[in-house]
Amino acid sequence: MAIFSDAQQMHKMYPATFEAPSSDELSEVRVGSLVKICADDIERFWVKVTDVKGDRLQGTVDNNLLHSDAHQLKSDDVVSFELRHIYQVFHE
Repeated sequence: MAIFSDAQQMHKMYPATFEAPSSDELSEVRVGSLVKICADDIERFWVKVTDVKGDRLQGTVDNNLLHSDAHQLKSDDVVSFELRHIYQVFHE
């Protein structure tokens, strides 16, 4: 099972290297949003949000992954994560 990196913590520790969305931006995440998370500090990838309950979210992996052998995730897998795990929110 993959462990998702805490983007907010990484941004606090290394602000020049790791960007993370503001609390205002995170509050706008809804069903249908595309967000980027990171599995096992190995690979960042897009997830399409399918459910939001407070700071807990669920979604489907929305791109092909290069390191599936390491974190056991692949395109279309369902993942559960928290707002703090989001590195980026896609804006059209």
